[in-house]
Amino acid sequence: MRNKPSVVGPIAVLIAFILVVGAVIALFSVTRFSTQPDQAGLHYSAGPLSNTEYIKCIPPSQRVWDGPADDHFAYPAGQRSYSFGGGAEGAATTEAAPIVTLTGDPLEVTVRGVVSFHLETADCDTLRTFHEKLGRDKEAYMIDGKISDGWREILDTYFGQALQKAINEASQTTGWNALYTDPAVKAQWENEVKATLPGYISQSMGGNYFVIDGVTIQKPDLPDGLLESIKNAQIAEQDKIAQEMRNETIRTELESISELVDVLGTDGYLGYKALTDGQVPFYVVPQGTDVIAQPLE
Repeated sequence: MRNKPSVVGPIAVLIAFILVVGAVIALFSVTRFSTQPDQAGLHYSAGPLSNTEYIKCIPPSQRVWDGPADDHFAYPAGQRSYSFGGGAEGAATTEAAPIVTLTGDPLEVTVRGVVSFHLETADCDTLRTFHEKLGRDKEAYMIDGKISDGWREILDTYFGQALQKAINEASQTTGWNALYTDPAVKAQWENEVKATLPGYISQSMGGNYFVIDGVTIQKPDLPDGLLESIKNAQIAEQDKIAQEMRNETIRTELESISELVDVLGTDGYLGYKALTDGQVPFYVVPQGTDVIAQPLE
């Protein structure tokens, strides 16, 4: 009697093949995501048949493999710079236009400086709220590891407005001349901006999403015509000081002459003056030599 061919072997092979194919599909279907040392991330589930839900934060320097339809968003971590009007360079710097404000005089001046800050990424709730309230709509998250236009838009909108308000407030009670020439007044003005800026940023954003690490403001730029006038005034002041020094030298010399006349008399002083000016020859006569002096005619 002939045995029927066994189907167990082909079925086992088929099952193994299906498992291998499934594993390969699963391997290539997962979402791979990594953060650099200067990045922090957020993980959301986003399956085709489920709602998008927040899962967790991803710290810097991490690599994760998640579901095939999950979303990940990376944001800058660590210190960054917001430069208005120049003064800072580097990939971590966002450039903006200088700020124009009025001093208490009033005078319109141009202000340049740098704000050092960092996004609050250490607190997951804060980072998540920032993303869901502002970052997602503005697409402020990093794209291919680089700062996005949405990130720059957020800084220009919220940092720019807050800086304008803080600088305007600090400048209202400060005269341009003291601000430009007195280092102590300029330092106090800068400190006032530092003190009020964080509150204005938080107020405009509706939350404490950014931490201000420092504010550095340069001496304001004055209008060209006024700057030229200041230069001319400084030159005139230096000329005045130089003339006063020359006058003082002349007065000292006249006082010395007057004292010599009192001691030597007028003729004696004239002789002394002629001798010191080299108008009368002076000879050294060896000891024991006969000298015959002829009177001057």
